Amino acid sequence: MARIFFHVPGILFILNVGEDVVERDLCVQNNPSQPIIVSDELATKFQEMLVQNIGQARKTNSFQKSTKKVAAVRGRGPRG
Repeated sequence: MARIFFHVPGILFILNVGEDVVERDLCVQNNPSQPIIVSDELATKFQEMLVQNIGQARKTNSFQKSTKKVAAVRGRGPRG
């Protein structure tokens, strides 16, 4: 299963794709009640996941060069 996140300020869409999706009762298309979930806790967890993924992302050489260039223009050293 693939889980795709699409965030618009104020709205978070989570799309589960694949044959092995188990949350079919939450499906907006196939569930007659067409559920929409509102949750501050879910939004907080999503933000935490983004911060963690961005922190663990591999930084390419070109990204590091650009970061140093921007820091030099702004008059301060590069951030860790």
